Amino acid sequence: MTTTTDMTAAGTGTGLATGPDTYAAADPSTDLSGAAPEGTGFRWSARPVTAADHAAVLDLFTEPDFYFRTHRPDTRPQWEVLSLLDEDTRLLSADGRPVGLYALEVSGGEHACHFFLHLRLTARLRPDAWASAYRELIRALRWQREVVRLAVVVGEFDDRGLTAARLAGFAEEGVLAGNIVHDGHRRGSVFLSRIWEPTS
Repeated sequence: MTTTTDMTAAGTGTGLATGPDTYAAADPSTDLSGAAPEGTGFRWSARPVTAADHAAVLDLFTEPDFYFRTHRPDTRPQWEVLSLLDEDTRLLSADGRPVGLYALEVSGGEHACHFFLHLRLTARLRPDAWASAYRELIRALRWQREVVRLAVVVGEFDDRGLTAARLAGFAEEGVLAGNIVHDGHRRGSVFLSRIWEPTS
């Protein structure tokens, strides 16, 4: 049994977790594509990755487009996949089932309220469910701290990632052309962000 971190946004209804709750280890191969028709019916939760989660995490990286801190997830050896996880990496679950990873980094100084988000979910979830995860994560982050700018970077070739980010309200800022080799071709990175007015 593992304990989730309480990340519910105050006064906003559902959050990433309404815990602290506990969930039994879930089967990461469970098909989630039809579990929430509108993508918003999931109960999202997040917690630090532990050694007990490594099997579920490694299963996620067998998907050829699980682009969490790498553009070639299914070619990485186990040790290299695990090296992508740090103390800020969180396991994201939908209804208690592991479905993805995220990590938040401070960008431009701790007091600038600018952050960079790494987020990847399983391909078994539809884009509207991805957008729901983005929205719940943003809601929880903004409850915990002030956020002025939240940025993500998505490969030009990553249709699923681009669709989800745009559905979640991220606006394109620009493209860094040709900085990634993907399937033998040079492709770019798309920079997207959401921006809020400072509250102080």
